[in-house]
Amino acid sequence: MHTQPCRRWWDLKRLEAETCRKRDWLIENILLNPEFKEEMAEISNGRESGRWMFRAKEMQAFLDRHFHYLNRRASQKTIA
Repeated sequence: MHTQPCRRWWDLKRLEAETCRKRDWLIENILLNPEFKEEMAEISNGRESGRWMFRAKEMQAFLDRHFHYLNRRASQKTIA
């Protein structure tokens, strides 16, 4: 099985592809969510230079840790 090497950094477009979520949802529910402020400070560049960038391995670990929480938020928004 061929696997692509993990890029060192992701941009917001890559995060959209990894999560199957739209930009607005990612910004509201993850990147600017006060609950994740400290973690995002370690993982992202905070949109310095006008472009979101993320440490790939750390963001992947974050998404895995918060999988159930984030997907519960997505389904609640869909219902509301």
